Amino acid sequence: MTTRQYPGASLDKQRVHDLLSSMSSAIVQHGRDYVYQERVSHALHDSRFLLARLHGYQDSYVPFCIVQPAGLEVGCTCNRSQPCAHLAALLWQYVTRPDAFMPPPPNLLYQDDPIIPRWAAGQFPWHLVYPQKPIWQQPWDDTKSLAFWVQASEQLRTIRRWTDSQLARVLPQLHPSWVQQPAWRSCWSQLIIEHWNKLTQASFPYWWALGLQNPSIPLDPLWPAFSPLASEAWLNAALNTLADSRMEASSRFSILIDVASESGLRWVEAAIALDPPIDPWKLLTAKILVRRDKRDQAVQLLRATWPDSVQGQREVRRQLLEWLPPEQQLPYLVAECLESPDWSCLEALRPLLETDAWQALLQAKRERFNPNAAPNVPRE
Repeated sequence: MTTRQYPGASLDKQRVHDLLSSMSSAIVQHGRDYVYQERVSHALHDSRFLLARLHGYQDSYVPFCIVQPAGLEVGCTCNRSQPCAHLAALLWQYVTRPDAFMPPPPNLLYQDDPIIPRWAAGQFPWHLVYPQKPIWQQPWDDTKSLAFWVQASEQLRTIRRWTDSQLARVLPQLHPSWVQQPAWRSCWSQLIIEHWNKLTQASFPYWWALGLQNPSIPLDPLWPAFSPLASEAWLNAALNTLADSRMEASSRFSILIDVASESGLRWVEAAIALDPPIDPWKLLTAKILVRRDKRDQAVQLLRATWPDSVQGQREVRRQLLEWLPPEQQLPYLVAECLESPDWSCLEALRPLLETDAWQALLQAKRERFNPNAAPNVPRE
């Protein structure tokens, strides 16, 4: 296995495109041929790596790209000097066909595991990875997706336990567009009603892990079956949430807050106190206060700890707009409008502002987004 280091510890489409641009045209063309001949399969991607199986003319190889603290490490098991055509095929596939890449199965992720070296050394469990992206990882299709879900749901009638069903393996990797479909949500609600006993046989950690793997799944109807839980269960959930490397800390704790009982909220609060960096703008603490019917205190907390960063101000402001009554929202609506490239918010604010104040906002927005525009001609 040969590797090469590139500067820049990030992995997005632009970075991958830049890597391709740095390769010779002959190598890129060879890689494109591999893609067009559909020789790339088992394509996996998360924030840490790209990886696929490439079926060459004489053997199979594993090109990869890993995010390291010092930069990007790229390589392939072909033992040729890097970059090779197999690597170019992996990158070209990602740039031109990103929908072909799948998230790695959760049971293949280990926090401290040197993922690529172990897998690329011939120990990769290909039997656990789908050759092509399965239907449930693709955007919703009105005919195919619903038919698959109905068929898989029917299989539940013939098994004893929910965890033995195909749906139990599908849910963690369900495409978010499915959850947004009324037809799927209706089927999901009906499944909970019909199979309540089987679903609640699965343990709290099982459903908690599923909530972390796919936060879009509406699990709210199931949480009453596990409430009240012993405080130790919530402590374990909080610790597991902190340790989960697949999500940002704030997202992990938001999920925990959404499903927590009163005892669970106490453990979440204690965990935040032990590790303040996970709550830099007090948003999570404020959400806990709201869950305890202390909205006024939550609003006061956010106002008293106004962030310095633009990102933090935006998140806090949007949370305040959700909690504040309409008569107290105006300053935050003005700030939101001033930062947004959307010009329609000006008309929404016109009835709420004095004429001079509205004109001043219009001028400030024009100067911010189009300083060279002619007077009174906002760029749409």
